[in-house]
Amino acid sequence: MQGIDLVIDGLDNFETRRIINQSCVQREIPFVFCGVSAHSGNLALFNVKKTSPCLSCLYHYINDDDLESCDITGIHPALLAITTGIQVYEAINILLEKQSSLENSLLFIDLPGMNFDQIPLQKNPNCPVCSEKKEQKG
Repeated sequence: MQGIDLVIDGLDNFETRRIINQSCVQREIPFVFCGVSAHSGNLALFNVKKTSPCLSCLYHYINDDDLESCDITGIHPALLAITTGIQVYEAINILLEKQSSLENSLLFIDLPGMNFDQIPLQKNPNCPVCSEKKEQKG
C-alpha cells in the first residue's frame, strides 16, 4: 500500500476488510467503507484523522459467517449506484481536505423505506487495532 492516499471499499467480506483496515491504520490511510446487502447498506469513513474510528472500532466482532452473503440475498442495482456515488463524493472530499458529512458517523440506507439515517461513531478506546492501549503494547 505504499504511495496510496486513500482506500475505497469494494469488498464483499470482512476478513479482507480487516486486513485492509489494519494496513490503513498502520500507514494512516483513510478508508472509505461501504457494506451492502439486498436493499440496505451502510457507509463510514475510517482513519480520516488520528481521532477517527477504524473499521475494527465498529465491526470487530462481526464474522462473514454471521452475515447472509450477497450471492444469496442479492443487491439492488439502485443501492449500488447510491452507495458508490456517496463513496466517490466522500473520497473526493478527503483528498481535497474538505469537511466530510460522514466523518465520525455511520450512514445507514434502507432502500424500501427510503430512509437515510446517520449514527454517530466514536473511536473505541479498547480497539485492538487503533487504540492508544494497543499502540503502547506494541
